[in-house]
Amino acid sequence: MGVPLTWLLRRQELHLRLVAGRSGLHREVIWAHSIELADPAPWLAGGELVLTTGLRLPTSPGACADYIRRLAEAGVAAVGFGIGLTHEQVPAELAEAAEETGLVLLEVPLPTPFVAVTKAVMERLAEQQYEGVVQASRIQPRMTRAALHGGAQAVVRELAVSTGACVVFLDHEGKARAAHPPGTGIPADALTGARATDEAASAVSAGPDGVVALQQVRVGPRVHGRLALVADRTLTPADHLLLGHAASLVALEAEKPLRLRDEQNRVNAMLLRMLLDGTVEEAAALDHLTDAGFPVRDGIRVLALRGGSPRQA
Repeated sequence: MGVPLTWLLRRQELHLRLVAGRSGLHREVIWAHSIELADPAPWLAGGELVLTTGLRLPTSPGACADYIRRLAEAGVAAVGFGIGLTHEQVPAELAEAAEETGLVLLEVPLPTPFVAVTKAVMERLAEQQYEGVVQASRIQPRMTRAALHGGAQAVVRELAVSTGACVVFLDHEGKARAAHPPGTGIPADALTGARATDEAASAVSAGPDGVVALQQVRVGPRVHGRLALVADRTLTPADHLLLGHAASLVALEAEKPLRLRDEQNRVNAMLLRMLLDGTVEEAAALDHLTDAGFPVRDGIRVLALRGGSPRQA
């Protein structure tokens, strides 16, 4: 989730102008940061729009090229250079270096405060998060309907399609029980980390194979496995919201046979008590057991343990 540089340039109230690095306009800004250090790279994480007036920009030959190179290596999205204070215009050497490295260089005019650029980026990021949550709320009912008609496999497929990622439902042994696209696997290092933190409800790891999010599939103390989502991008809050919803649906689906078996055992026990009490006839008991999947050929046989010696009745 980020703000496209093309979107930022279209904000007429900011009056930004592209100076160099047109080839890098496909990048997205995840943060706008004003910083005047001679070498800000150690304090950057990547994806930033670095705003500077060049206050501490070195003037020695090649210094501008080194400045741009370090920022490019740090993974910044673009540089916004404010003119009218320290510099009346963007230094030519800075523009040449940005063009060579493909780093977007924007001119920020004096009437446009840096805080206005930062505010525009932050507001757009907030809008994107809200739009993601709204979209997730529309997807959740569709995912619930998929669970009703197609079980765990349908939920896995719906989550994969909705997030544009790969999804796998793993059992206790780490074996895939449902996957979309079919044959999708989970990186071994992600599974190792999941086993190391098996008590955690969720875990996220990033590696050369992408970002992996693991969510426990459980109802109360009973854990049925893990739901894994593998993406080639940073996961959004909406992704995590949908993953949690899908894990709940898969858990409920896994609980159905267990709850049905418990209920069947309860009914069978009640019928046995009624049969022994004489409140139900043998023929009715035979019909019930047959309907429940227990065909009886030679009457009803009960093995009772009393006093440590078995007796057949």
